[in-house]
Amino acid sequence: MVLDDITHSGCLPLAQCPCTHSGHTYMPGTSFTTACSSCTCFGGLWQCQDQPCPGTCSVQGGSHISTYDKKTYDVHGDCNYLLSKKCADSSFTVLAELRKCGRTDTENCLRGVTLSLNGGDTTIRVQASGGVFMNSIYTQLPVSAANITIFSPTSFFILVQTGLGLQVQVQLVPLMQVYLRLDPAYHGQMCGLCGNFNQNQADDFMALSGVVEGTGAAFSNTWKTQAACPNAKNIFEDPCSLSVENENYAQHWCSLLTNRTGPFSACHSTINPSPFYSVRVHERLGWAVGGGWRGALGAPLPHQGLIPPTHTHTASRGLGEP
Repeated sequence: MVLDDITHSGCLPLAQCPCTHSGHTYMPGTSFTTACSSCTCFGGLWQCQDQPCPGTCSVQGGSHISTYDKKTYDVHGDCNYLLSKKCADSSFTVLAELRKCGRTDTENCLRGVTLSLNGGDTTIRVQASGGVFMNSIYTQLPVSAANITIFSPTSFFILVQTGLGLQVQVQLVPLMQVYLRLDPAYHGQMCGLCGNFNQNQADDFMALSGVVEGTGAAFSNTWKTQAACPNAKNIFEDPCSLSVENENYAQHWCSLLTNRTGPFSACHSTINPSPFYSVRVHERLGWAVGGGWRGALGAPLPHQGLIPPTHTHTASRGLGEP
């Protein structure tokens, strides 16, 4: 028998102990599922089984890339890059246009995203202005064609849904960013800046040659689609070192993301705010040095109604916790 300190119903057999998760109480035998796991309450503990998990790759702030396997790195390039494709064929290819857009080497902007299907039979380009071109023809949204649907669920986003297990979400406001969501069936089959999607971050910088590059800049240079573009360079300068005032300003506003009692605190159980905090601080400092600002936080989190985040649940036993 153990003392029930959750529902306060006295002493219970261990098998009848409830579980807690995100502030909610679950009775023994009840379950919940996420995109990557299925959990059942048993004896005050969650028993979870992993499920095939979709991969999410993103380009934020014009230079911050997160691969399908959650490896993060920066690309301060000025070219078109192959973001993601299936290595074995050209069923789909996603290209990203990254351009210099400020006075410093760390100021980059995403200018456009191009999705090519079936070896180029269908090409969709979304520009930072919000313009959408299908096979080079300006297209009004929504539009639905063979194997593809494009629409704007909000004024902030354009969503491209394919029938191939790939979803492309383009954020337009306050700056252009892109999020790819890929079906787990493509596990270990991918090439490009988004990595190979094999649940191993150590080889995410593997070039088409099979060589694992040592830095994000060297890796990105292997995926340029225009040979005439300059190679991206490694930049080790910390923008925080250039201005204490700008550093304090950036940390003050961006700390709203991580504040445990702040406006985003209710989201912390679902989304880890730390990666977003780091990206936002870097952006704010870079743009302050370059002489421009894009708002206090710069960009919202990915729209959860469109791309459910991959997250790990930390469950509480509830009774007799160590």
